[in-house]
Amino acid sequence: MVNATAPAQGWTPLMAAVANHQADAVRALLKMQADPMMQDSSARSALAHATRPYGSQACAALIKEAIQGHTAATVQTLECA
Repeated sequence: MVNATAPAQGWTPLMAAVANHQADAVRALLKMQADPMMQDSSARSALAHATRPYGSQACAALIKEAIQGHTAATVQTLECA
C-alpha cells in the first residue's frame, strides 16, 4: 500500500509527504520501499514535486539519494545476471 495512488490526482503517499514538506515521513516511506520513480496523473514524480518552487530541499535530497540507490541496485542486479 506504500505505492497506492489517490484516484483524483494519482498521488502516492510519498508525493503527499513531499508536498507537505514532511522529510521524516519521506524518509520513512522510502525505508518502506516507496517507489520514488512513480508518476502522478500529470506525469510528475515525487522528485518533480520536491524541486518545484514550493518544494522542500530536504525532501528533494532524500528523493535524489533514493533514486541513486535505486539506479545502483538495478545496475548491480544487471551485472549479476
